[in-house]
Amino acid sequence: MSSSVESELHKEIVSNLVNIKVLSHHTEALTTVVQLSLAHIHELKAWLEASDTHATIRNLKNQELCHQIVEKTGMCKKHKINMEGCIITSLNGVALFVQ
Repeated sequence: MSSSVESELHKEIVSNLVNIKVLSHHTEALTTVVQLSLAHIHELKAWLEASDTHATIRNLKNQELCHQIVEKTGMCKKHKINMEGCIITSLNGVALFVQ
């Protein structure tokens, strides 16, 4: 082989090695991004579970309070509840209607 052909082959090999190193670094960077994304997904799932649990606890407490109100007042039928959580009776319902 002539020295010019060998020189061209050497340049091509060196160029390919550089490309391989660049691709290797890109692969490592992408792997890190995927790992961070998976960690973030697990964190979001944990937050969602905690939020669901909190909502369930709040619902159970609200149901318990409604049962306590029914027991204390002796009211067995369902009543309307305003935005503040107060039961609307016939008397204060009239007051609300007038407002």
